[in-house]
Amino acid sequence: VLEKEDVYKTITIIKKLLKINGIIMISVFNREDTAYKSKKTNLKYFFKDNELLKLFDGYKVLYYFENLINDAGHSGAEKPHIHGLSQIILKK
Repeated sequence: VLEKEDVYKTITIIKKLLKINGIIMISVFNREDTAYKSKKTNLKYFFKDNELLKLFDGYKVLYYFENLINDAGHSGAEKPHIHGLSQIILKK
């Protein structure tokens, strides 16, 4: 569970390690997530709208998704719920 500073450090490392023409896929929770809105979570950072696009400005975006998804339940949150999800596939 990362704080914002650690998330940004990780992204900086990813950007340095990704080779020219390399492809990466990132999937993160965003601020539309029910956990963010309810504040009932141990997650420290939720991405803002279009934040992934801004962080990877200059990269070729192969796919971008930012929306709500239904989750039927899982360990720790057994009841159905909704996640705010941001996904991006990029080419350097």
